[in-house]
Amino acid sequence: MNSTSLAIVLYMQKYSDRASIVHAYTREGGRETFIVYGKRFGKNNLSAILRPLSLVEIETSKPRLNQLPIINKANLHFIPKHLFADSPIYQTIVIFISEVLSRTLTHPLAEPQLFDYLAGFIERLDTTEKIQNIHLQFLLHLSTYLGIVPDISNDGQLLDLRSAELVATYPLHNDFLTEEETSILKQLDTTTDIDINRALRQSLLIKLCRYYEIHIPSFQTPKSLQILFECFD
Repeated sequence: MNSTSLAIVLYMQKYSDRASIVHAYTREGGRETFIVYGKRFGKNNLSAILRPLSLVEIETSKPRLNQLPIINKANLHFIPKHLFADSPIYQTIVIFISEVLSRTLTHPLAEPQLFDYLAGFIERLDTTEKIQNIHLQFLLHLSTYLGIVPDISNDGQLLDLRSAELVATYPLHNDFLTEEETSILKQLDTTTDIDINRALRQSLLIKLCRYYEIHIPSFQTPKSLQILFECFD
């Protein structure tokens, strides 16, 4: 029996000489895993379609109960202009975002609102020219859908990363945003058009990844973080 669904590709890994495993986030089923066979790559160029952050419509079949669904067809639901171009900045941000999603979207539960947000973000990322801060805003907005959004509504000047709330005095640990970093985070809730120097952007990104580590025990800082730093040097 064949079924069709919208999916965001997280990553693909080689399974054998003739098959690869595709990890994706679907609108209908949340985090899912599929298999695609080598002959499919030549048939309709699936290797070029099933890239990280591709927004695709996939047709799948499941031959047996305990086997992974097979991707028979895949078509781009959104055709990007920049995400897959020869731009190291776009490519690195794509890798970083896909790593974050791979580490946070782990449950096979349908969350249409989250999927729609991610689909909209992918389209906005592809059409935004000034992207130097977009991954920072992404981490802040994603935390809302993951249920770990920090409370930045009170008058405190420092964000305590452990308690996820603003405080007036320095906490007795190092997991906090400075007053300047907290001010930037508040602005990022509504805009990415903020003048941030390289050192401050790196510090804020490291601390936001640390925030995820604190509140999502299985989360690990993406390996692409250092490459991302180099792109914005």
